Order: sequence, then structure tokens, then C-alpha cells
Amino acid sequence: MLDSKISERMCRKYDKDIMLILDTYNNNRSQFKLGRSYVPFTANDISLIFGIPNGTRTLDLKYSKRKTTEFISRRFNTGSRVFAPQIKQQLHLALNGQSETDIADVARLLCLYILVVIFFATHGNTVGWAYVGYVENYMDMKHYAWAEEISRFLMESVHSRSRGSNRVIGCLIALPYWLCEHTTIITPNDSVHSPRLLKWNLRAVSMALRKRPLHSLLATEVLSDELNSTLLEMQRFQSLIESGIHDERGIIDIEGKEEVSEKEKDEIAEIEEDNNHEDGEGDEEERDGGDMEEGVEGENVDQGDDQGEGNEEKQHELEEGWQGAENKMIKANQPDTDIMQDTLVISEFEEQL
Repeated sequence: MLDSKISERMCRKYDKDIMLILDTYNNNRSQFKLGRSYVPFTANDISLIFGIPNGTRTLDLKYSKRKTTEFISRRFNTGSRVFAPQIKQQLHLALNGQSETDIADVARLLCLYILVVIFFATHGNTVGWAYVGYVENYMDMKHYAWAEEISRFLMESVHSRSRGSNRVIGCLIALPYWLCEHTTIITPNDSVHSPRLLKWNLRAVSMALRKRPLHSLLATEVLSDELNSTLLEMQRFQSLIESGIHDERGIIDIEGKEEVSEKEKDEIAEIEEDNNHEDGEGDEEERDGGDMEEGVEGENVDQGDDQGEGNEEKQHELEEGWQGAENKMIKANQPDTDIMQDTLVISEFEEQL
């Protein structure tokens, strides 16, 4: 996983630790209070923790009707909704397939699964069609403000919890990593890792929180300023944004290929030259993705607890998908992590505490 730099034990989420962090949230300031310092949770935190470049295009994740596309027809041709187990099933089918569409579909399905079980996790099991629409052009996803939307989705839920809601949804796994980045409660494994989640061991965080309450942190132990990108992070984000070009068949990720023939290199050079003369107008029209009719926010509210799956099962499913996908991701250029679904029912853990 991630070049053997991370293990399941290092990134396992401890719900009691999440509770301790949530309890520091100040509703009036919309920030977390660590000791006497107030620290916000921002899109920049998400971007650096998970290595996601925050694009400039706005996402529309409201309700969206089912559309008829080649990808949807291939993978989700039955029913009016998509469920998380369907994504897992189709991922396994794509991993065992031999066609070019199978390789691209592995990337699409992995992106969709990660969005559903990590970044926009809820208590339900239904996937909004808006998400499916965005992953269809998976190489175009980097141009959208995912980090902004992920942080907004989580913090709206955290804010609702402070007003009496007994549930928190969203990317809860980000909170202990955020705590590591903004405090000195533990020492990083390595100061130069990117994405930054590679630096931290969540088991060590859990042990540290048993010994040191967050309200007792000194000002010198809290880093309240916004995180700054390192030169390595800026270079990687720039490289990711610039990688991949369009041709008549779709998108080619040049850096992801093991071998590129001389003929392909000539074709790529010609395409790049044509694109430069067109000032990017064609790309913008093709890739704007502005055809979403409705969004996913309401759907997240209506999903409920039925068919919800446990954190441990989601973690195991996600690990299986990524382990099997490793050999097929040469062209897809997707990350490999091992984090369970992030949903938390507050009342159950308050009783335990």
C-alpha cells in the first residue's frame, strides 16, 4: 500500500478519539478549541492530508437523475439507484476483465467507492447519480474543488452535532490527522511525506489522547495557522494537474503508461500543438460537467440507517478492492490507501464515555 509506507494499523480510525476531538468544537466560532487556541478545519487541511489538489471548478452534488451513458449502461444498467455493494461487485468484475474499458472502469469505480465510503460517508448505502457523473471523466476530476466540498460536507455535520444532532457524517477520518498537523501531541514518522497522512500513526494518537486531554494543551503545542504547502507538495499538485491530455478516444495519462511508442509520441505532440492553438476552449466545453440537474445533499439526509454497513466491513472491503487493483492501475494513476467508512453515531459513544 502506497509503496509500503502505510499499514492498516497506522490508519485505523478510533471512534472514541473522534469523539474527543468533536467535543472541542466551538459552535460560536465554528472552530475547534485546543487548549486556549482556536483552530479552523479548512479545505487546505483536506488537500494536504490526502494529497488532493483543490481545483477551481465548482461541484454540484445535489440530486441528479439517472443518465444514459456508456459507463452507466455497462456497470449500473438495472434499477433507479446505485448502492455501495454494487460498486464493490462491479469493481471486482472490472479487475478481472481484459478490455480497455475495464482498465478505465477500475479507476472510475475506485474513485466512486472512495467518495462514498471515505470523503462523503453517510449512514445510508445509496450513491447519488451526481457522483457517478463526475467519476465518468475521472481524469477531469482534478479540476474540481473536491477538498472544498469534502471539508464543507464534514463541517456542516459537525456544526449540526453541536446544535443537538446525534450523528456526524463525512470524512471523520481526517480529524485525527488534522489534530496531528495542528498540534505536537505526537512526533511524525517522517516530515517529508506527501500526502501527509503517511506521516502519522493513529494508534499513537489514540495513546497520546489517553494521557493528555486536548483542553490542557499549551499555546506552544498548538499550530493554529493555516498549513503551508511544501515545495514537494506544490510540485506534485502541479504535476497531477498538468498530466493527461485529450484525444478522440478520451484521455491519455502519459505518465501512467509503462511504454509509449514513437508513433504515440508523435500523435501526442500533434494533439498538444492543436490544443495550444485552440486556447483550451474545446476542453472547457467538454469537461465543464455542468449537466447535473439535481444534487446529493438531500439524498444524504434521506438515506437513513437501513442497509448501512459497519466500519470494519467497509474497511475490509476497501482493502480488498485496493489490493486487487494495484496491478491494473498503471494507466489509471489512482492512490492506494486503507481507511474505513467514516460515520459516527454520537449517542452510542457518549453512553460509553
